[in-house]
Amino acid sequence: MASTTINRKNLARQILAGRAIAKLTRVELAKLASMAHPTVKLAEDGDSTVSEEALGKICRALENLGFEFLDGTNTPSLAFHEQNEIESAGITADASMPGWVRRIYPRRLDARSLFNDLEACGVQVDNVNVLLDLCATSEGSWMDTIGELASKGRKYGIHFQWRDVVNTEGLRHALRIYSLPPATLNALEQNITKPGDALELSGNVANQ
Repeated sequence: MASTTINRKNLARQILAGRAIAKLTRVELAKLASMAHPTVKLAEDGDSTVSEEALGKICRALENLGFEFLDGTNTPSLAFHEQNEIESAGITADASMPGWVRRIYPRRLDARSLFNDLEACGVQVDNVNVLLDLCATSEGSWMDTIGELASKGRKYGIHFQWRDVVNTEGLRHALRIYSLPPATLNALEQNITKPGDALELSGNVANQ
C-alpha cells in the first residue's frame, strides 16, 4: 500500500476545532486518545515528529465523539454528528488520513461526495473547486457536466490523475452507488492519466 499523504497543517486545525467544539482540555483529549498530552500539543502545532500512529489515535478519539473528517485532511473541514447517528457510520479508505481510513456518515450523493470517493480511490483531481462550481452552475445535471469536463476541462485547469497505482476495478466499485451514466463513467476512466503521463500532458496543454 502506498504511503499516506497527511496534511498536518489541516489536521492540526481540525484537532483544535474538534477540541474546542467538544469543550475538551488538551489533557482530556490526550486521555481519550491514550497518550501523553504533550503529544497532542505537538499534533496541534502540526509538528512532523508526531508519529502517524499517534495521529491516528487522536483522529479515532475525535471520531468516537461524533466528528467526521469530511475531506480527510485534504481540507480542514470537520462535521459533528450526534451520538444517535454514530451507529449509522461506516468507514472508507482515504490516503490523506492516518492509517488510510476515516469514518463516514450517510450523505447526499452529489459532486463533492463523488470527488471525495475519487480521492479515496487514489485519483487526484486538480482544480476541484472550479469543477464543483461548474457542476453547480451548469444547466444540465452535475453528472453530465463531470462527463463532459473529464475530457474537455483542461482549459479550466481540470485534470484527473492516478497518484500511484491504477485501480480501475476499485474505482468502478466505489462509484457504483452513484449510478453514473455509462458515458460519464467511461469518460472518467479514459481521462484519468497515469503518474508518468503528467509531464507530457502539461507540455501538450501548454502548446495548445
